[in-house]
Amino acid sequence: DNKYKKARTNKKINSQMEIYKLLDKDHTRE
Repeated sequence: DNKYKKARTNKKINSQMEIYKLLDKDHTRE
């Protein structure tokens, strides 16, 4: 159960990182 919770949290963090990466790309493109 704890492992499952951790995995979900990691997934959340990973998707947030992807968003930040995309935002970063937008900034560097300017």
